[in-house]
Amino acid sequence: MVLSGGTTDLGCTDVAINGLVDLGSGTYFNVRNVFVGPSGVVERGSIRYSGKLTIEGSIVDVQLIASSPTDVACPGGVVAAVTPIPTMGKSMLAALALLLLLPALVVLRARGARRNSEANGVKP
Repeated sequence: MVLSGGTTDLGCTDVAINGLVDLGSGTYFNVRNVFVGPSGVVERGSIRYSGKLTIEGSIVDVQLIASSPTDVACPGGVVAAVTPIPTMGKSMLAALALLLLLPALVVLRARGARRNSEANGVKP
């Protein structure tokens, strides 16, 4: 299905996509819940929704716009704010581990040198 530049008011219905939907530069609006199944593909365009967003398939160049339930014709949906969690890649975690390990090695080496000098009768 290709929407190609138009707008479609879905009147507070849910959208379940399990095939190819090409919105072109079109927009679906007044959508409550959006579900893209494992075999679903949505390309281009935008979807304005006020409920739950579930993506198991793929989304390509699509704007997903979460509307406040009071701004749309279908109140009652709960829009959860998505806050990205900062993460580090594996190489950065390895670098951080080494940076934490270096001061510990310096302290242990200094203690070992002090014990060796005390064992040899040299006072620090």
